[in-house]
Amino acid sequence: MQVVDTVTIATESGTGAICVTVAGVGEHRSAHVLLLVVHPGRRGRGTGRALVRAAERWAADRGLGELHVGGAVPFSLFTGIDTR
Repeated sequence: MQVVDTVTIATESGTGAICVTVAGVGEHRSAHVLLLVVHPGRRGRGTGRALVRAAERWAADRGLGELHVGGAVPFSLFTGIDTR
């Protein structure tokens, strides 16, 4: 699978970030979350949700209708992380 584009989106305050990549060839491209981090003191306040929404917009701007989280080797989260 060929990586076509990658971005890291962070909050203005630096309390969280999400890294997303687009991989595939031609029309067979898909977006994958590589990493989502939120400072422990900011968890439970919608920071992660806002980052995922920003990543969804970024993917949609590239003509992709889905954003995958884990489960797509080699684009999966760290071992032991529940991706549901």
